[in-house]
Amino acid sequence: MLGEVDLPIHKILQHGSTLLGLLIIVIFLYLIRRKGRPGNLVRISPQAKVLFWGMIFVLTILFVVVRISFVNDGSILRLFGTMLVTAITGFTLSSTFMSVIYLGTGIIPGNRQS
Repeated sequence: MLGEVDLPIHKILQHGSTLLGLLIIVIFLYLIRRKGRPGNLVRISPQAKVLFWGMIFVLTILFVVVRISFVNDGSILRLFGTMLVTAITGFTLSSTFMSVIYLGTGIIPGNRQS
């Protein structure tokens, strides 16, 4: 417990580590952006961007629908939490999957593996 607030230490550690991780990611992205040079940028067509993000959206929705079809609790609060966590997980897996697909197929110029 923390002072007079009924807050377990594991909650402080959980949310504190999340904030620390977010801070590290933001700093990392800031440093990468500063090192980038206009000559190193790859032009990607708007159609490829729409396809990439559209597939991520479709796959994320698919993850949520499949997961929710297995939830039979009936509690709306628990269902909301399950949907939120499933959507975050689905987005993460979908964006990773689509990134691997895009890099492997050479849709992004100059990134095809020989």
